[in-house]
Order: sequence, then C-alpha cells, then structure tokens
Amino acid sequence: MQKAYSPGSPERAALVAAITEIEQNAPYEVPIIVNGKEIRTGNISKQPMPADHARALCTYHEADDATVAAAIEG
Repeated sequence: MQKAYSPGSPERAALVAAITEIEQNAPYEVPIIVNGKEIRTGNISKQPMPADHARALCTYHEADDATVAAAIEG
C-alpha cells in the first residue's frame, strides 16, 4: 500500500517526528564495518544533510589501504 504523507495524516506526522529526531541527534559517527567488526581509522569526513548542506548528518571513517585489504581478504 502506497502512503501519501498528506498534510495532517498520521504518516506525515510520523515522518516529521523521525526527521526531527534525526536532526536533534546529528551528527552521528559511522564506523567502517569489515567482517562484522567496527573500524575507526580516524580519517573522518562529513556527510551533509540533504536539505541543509551547512549541517552534517554524520561523520564517517574513510577506509585506508589496510582496511580495504582486510575487507578483500574477508
């Protein structure tokens, strides 16, 4: 069933609540996951919020050569 998210609908209210929660808790830190293990390289970049590029939705760790090699081997 397709949802319309019309103004005043429960679907729209739930969506607005979820977006508000995400914005209030941002930025999130996103580690790299290799073979089920979290890796934090310290080489961090930011992902902007789609609707507000001045704010970061999250920071994420960029993979280095060793992390890529571990992922390939895994």
